[in-house]
Amino acid sequence: MVRPDPMLERIEAFNRGRGGGVVVRRAANGYSLHSERSGGPVARLKPTGEDGKVRVLAWHREKWAPVDRSASQP
Repeated sequence: MVRPDPMLERIEAFNRGRGGGVVVRRAANGYSLHSERSGGPVARLKPTGEDGKVRVLAWHREKWAPVDRSASQP
């Protein structure tokens, strides 16, 4: 029997609410998001253990890397 996964359910609900676009897979203590269209990697979400928070990694040069927050801030 498959156990419910509340984090996976949250990610999938968010994806559906935005019209889809990614496939979500549970893998190695986290969640990998891949493009529905190309199959390419989009993001990796790793739970931090803090109240439903995740660390976001992006696909960069053939590996997962932390998202640079400073690049998006003024």
